[in-house]
Amino acid sequence: MHVLDIGGGFQESPTFHEIAAVIKEAINDYFPSSETSEDLKIMAEPGRFFAETAFTLVSNIIGKRVRGEKREYWIDDGIYGSFNLPAYDKSSMMVKPLLGGSEWMNKAKFCSTAKFSSTVFGPTCDSTDMVVAESQLPELHMNDVLVFYNMGAYTASAGTRFNGFDISSISTFLTYVYRP
Repeated sequence: MHVLDIGGGFQESPTFHEIAAVIKEAINDYFPSSETSEDLKIMAEPGRFFAETAFTLVSNIIGKRVRGEKREYWIDDGIYGSFNLPAYDKSSMMVKPLLGGSEWMNKAKFCSTAKFSSTVFGPTCDSTDMVVAESQLPELHMNDVLVFYNMGAYTASAGTRFNGFDISSISTFLTYVYRP
């Protein structure tokens, strides 16, 4: 064998160094240097690793239902839009509430605020249009915003116009860091 393709799907977590350590150990175990020709090429497909953190999705809460201690919210995007692949490949999503459209939930405030078992749905009438299941979130209200991080890989590109809903528009914001 001259080429070993270790595939792709690498995400931000676990870290690159953790992934590399596991790969290195497996290569040493299964391809000891004494038995492998020196020209073994190792190939990876780290597209998700590079694309994942390049996109943050912001979605408005457009509906709310309270059932005892449980909360259900509806947002303006769902599994037929930007959450298509994350819903089906079970990738972990980092979500942070932005209350009242302007107040960031800092860590101290988030930790001290009462949480409720919350489920977040997309806008369609489809029962499978569930974005977040049973997550501990503070009390949220109409027009509050949920921020989803690491949404750059296989998200908006897989969106459809299911049930009459349009694909979410994408606004681009660039941040430049000056380094003398």
